Amino acid sequence: MKNFFLTAYTDLLHTTARLTVLGARERACTDYVSPMRGASVSTVDVDFLSMQRAYELAHDDYDAMPEDKIPALAATAIQWLQRSVAVRDHGTAWATANQAEQAIMAKFGDLLGAPDQRFQDPNDDDAFAWFCSQSVIAHRLTRVDGGYRIDLSFLRGYELRDGAEALGSDAYFDDALRPLRIEGFRGATIRPGDADWGMAKYHFRCSAALAATIVDHAIYAHLATANSMVVSTRRMLDVDHPLRRLLAPFQLKTIGINELASVTLIGEGAMVHRLTGLTWRGLDALYHDAERQARFETLPELVARNGTAHLPWAQDAIEIWNALEHFASRYLALYMDEELSDPSVLAWWRSFASRFGSPMTEIRTRTELARVVTIMMWVVTGWHRHIAIPDDLARSPEWFAYYLPAGTQSVRAMWPSREKTMLNMLLVALTSPRGPKITQDFSQYMLDAPARACVKTLHAELSAAGARIAERNLARAYPLRVFEPQSIEISIST
Repeated sequence: MKNFFLTAYTDLLHTTARLTVLGARERACTDYVSPMRGASVSTVDVDFLSMQRAYELAHDDYDAMPEDKIPALAATAIQWLQRSVAVRDHGTAWATANQAEQAIMAKFGDLLGAPDQRFQDPNDDDAFAWFCSQSVIAHRLTRVDGGYRIDLSFLRGYELRDGAEALGSDAYFDDALRPLRIEGFRGATIRPGDADWGMAKYHFRCSAALAATIVDHAIYAHLATANSMVVSTRRMLDVDHPLRRLLAPFQLKTIGINELASVTLIGEGAMVHRLTGLTWRGLDALYHDAERQARFETLPELVARNGTAHLPWAQDAIEIWNALEHFASRYLALYMDEELSDPSVLAWWRSFASRFGSPMTEIRTRTELARVVTIMMWVVTGWHRHIAIPDDLARSPEWFAYYLPAGTQSVRAMWPSREKTMLNMLLVALTSPRGPKITQDFSQYMLDAPARACVKTLHAELSAAGARIAERNLARAYPLRVFEPQSIEISIST
């Protein structure tokens, strides 16, 4: 049965996006200038994200371009619809995957590039191994006895709407990353060759997409890290403070995209709520758990904890991390002694730490400052690029759905409806990398020639990293392009 509201809602969001973020030309770092004296930031409280203290979302960006603002009438209409129309999960089934891709390309084709990776059968074991080791969930792959594991069992237990199937299962692989079993699919352990093996893999990919989109992308990257960085930097540091100048390009367009998300994506009745099978109470609980459990850690710490430094995802990601770490260390050494004495820097860190969600320790040295600054820069650049669902996966219902109907008996029956597929593709289009890139010149933010030289050195290191990634890709069965420096945005701008 056709879901008329979901179609109309998607069309309204699509039209609004075409008039704003999706309709504008791609911005470059050079479109922006350093902030004017006295420039700060205002905030609005977001009740459903608040825990022990009010969650303050930055708004009214002094860097905003025309496309960064939703027209007031459209925002009012969208929010009224989200509040007024109940979430319904019925919809029209696709006849074939090809029919779905044709419909998607007809509506979004001008926004999509050529696919990076195509599999004849997205549900075969090779595609599953690729998805788990090189796509949006690769950072959760962990070394265990006899191979590897991805644990998504934490997604179980959140309240569901009637008719929805619970997500959350664990996938196990051998030393060669061949899938061995999936534990927790409908309370059972499923192995290759079992009748439900295809369904178990689809269910796991749905769980992975949910974890990447909500926990790792929306909460950790956008709302815990980027928003906290923007508010703390613009409130606690003068516009000519070296630390603010360092972080300024890593905040471009962030306020606008997070405001857009607060209106259209993450609230009650908004896109994420309608795409998933969670009740609002269940989704709100997942938001809060993601905030509390977020780890503000370095990439090397994550990779060491997982035991996966030798795998392609970690090999390429560390290239970007190292360039950013060298940049932060060189730059901060220009302006600060090893023992931190600047009260504004210490106040900046306390402000960030109080907003992040999980406990933090004090910083006292320039080395510690370089560490936390590098984490921030990494999260809004390489990490954000990695955990955004690529449009390759959203072009076909064969890859995943955020909502699964309970009691299905085939992979085809698990596919998202036509209406949810189109809404999901809009979500992916909104998060595709169209913002200013890290390889572009942002030296206008730097205070002096030595700082501008640090930017040049960063770009030289990124260029060399890109060449090494390209060389490794020549020898890989499946090239990994997500960390190609020229495709990485310098900030959370989508």
